[in-house]
Amino acid sequence: MSKKSETAARLQKKIKPRWKLPKAREERGLLESGVVALLMRHMSEAKAESSLKALLAAYDDWNEARVSQVQEIAGHLRHEAGRGIGLLAKREPAARDLKRWLQEVFQQTHSLTLNELGEDHQSTSRLMGNLSFTGLATSSWLLGLAHPGEMPVHSGLVRVFDRLGLMTRTSSPNKAREALGPLVPGGHTMAFVHAFSEIADLYCESRRPLCQDCPLVDDCKMGKKVYKEWKVQQARLAERRKKEEERAAKQAVIDERRRLRDEERARKRAEVEARKRERAAEQMRKKARAASQKKAAQKKATQEKAAAKKAAQKKAARKKAAQKKVSKKAPAKKAARKSSAKKAAVKKAVKKVAKKAAAKKAVKKAAKKAAAKKAVKKAAKKAPAKKAAKKVAKKKTSKQKA
Repeated sequence: MSKKSETAARLQKKIKPRWKLPKAREERGLLESGVVALLMRHMSEAKAESSLKALLAAYDDWNEARVSQVQEIAGHLRHEAGRGIGLLAKREPAARDLKRWLQEVFQQTHSLTLNELGEDHQSTSRLMGNLSFTGLATSSWLLGLAHPGEMPVHSGLVRVFDRLGLMTRTSSPNKAREALGPLVPGGHTMAFVHAFSEIADLYCESRRPLCQDCPLVDDCKMGKKVYKEWKVQQARLAERRKKEEERAAKQAVIDERRRLRDEERARKRAEVEARKRERAAEQMRKKARAASQKKAAQKKATQEKAAAKKAAQKKAARKKAAQKKVSKKAPAKKAARKSSAKKAAVKKAVKKVAKKAAAKKAVKKAAKKAAAKKAVKKAAKKAPAKKAAKKVAKKKTSKQKA
């Protein structure tokens, strides 16, 4: 065993493929073999074979399965036991991957046969590069089935061994096969291709290899260089992150101060607004009280007016009733009024006559009084002569007696 083959064997032991590959069966076509390989990502080979039989019995062709619902496909799988929705939930990931794989094959080949894997190596390599969900490991196994007895070779496998320094990169599949053939330990070709195809799938990409995660980085010249550059880049990124964190911390302090300042301003504005609202509310309460008092006064006035109106109506009703009652006694009262009026007229006439008589009597009395007064005046005028006559008569009498 050469040094390179020993190195390849040692490196192969470091690789742990994600999925196992099924055993080749001549009765299966390439697509059916791909279905089994894909289902073995979720179940054992026996369950995958049983599920394949159920799918072939359920669908007339694979295109019908491709356009079916995931839940319908899940119903034909056999890797989980149970019933109902829980069973479908367990089988759904495998059904979803199968539907996705059938869709990818259909989009890349415009059919569901994988016959292109049996064509020239250039077309095959291009197709394997486009089957990203299938992966180079599964595609290599299918390529080995399409070309029995030949070592499946693809550009990803050549790239891995070229970067490992175990071969020189070439675009010729035959030259690559001649260079890789001696490196296969114990003649286990498919296991060898499967393992290193996993490296090409997961880490050894053509433009942006993930050497820092590759299990073969310590044995790869390019991997060591890329890993060193990656570490430098990570250190720079860490420094940049640190500066960004410091800047973010400072900015956080500034933002916190600004936030506190804004909160204080907002609090003061809120207090001012609250006072405004309180004043407005107090004014509204005053207006409401005034309106309530006015309404109460209006209601009281209305009630008083209604009470007065009701009292007036009652008074009018009483008056009307009294008038009605009086109207019944009106003839007697009228007669009484006529009689009293007649009596008053008679009495008045009597008084008038008496007054006239009294006036006439007074006139007479005044006339008598005037006549007496006149007689007194006349007698007064005659008194001296009478007195003188009396005195003469008295003297005569006295003389006679003498």
